[in-house]
Amino acid sequence: MESNPIVVASAIKLTEPMRARISEVLGEGFVVLDIRKAPSTANVVIAPRVSDMGLWGLRREFPDARILVSEIFDPAWGLDHRGPIHEALGADVDGYLLANSLEALGGEVANQANLQLTG
Repeated sequence: MESNPIVVASAIKLTEPMRARISEVLGEGFVVLDIRKAPSTANVVIAPRVSDMGLWGLRREFPDARILVSEIFDPAWGLDHRGPIHEALGADVDGYLLANSLEALGGEVANQANLQLTG
């Protein structure tokens, strides 16, 4: 019995060859579709940085999907969807931490300190 593919809907403007390349990287069992052709049952949505209202609209259209905001810069493919995280990382920082609590921030800082101390 063949299982259904994992559907990735792209709200990032990608050409068909770009979507095919991402599908290839993801491997068998994945299909990457333009968001305008993706079913509302898509498993994952990749989106550029958009407003809160834009994200709310994606959540409404794809209620069970994992919504992933992505910044991508790939000159070989002519993609430039950089945002503040790319800018920060381009300013010679060593990482970017996301934390939902002080405890989580402390844990991430400890992990980074251990990496720095152990090489």
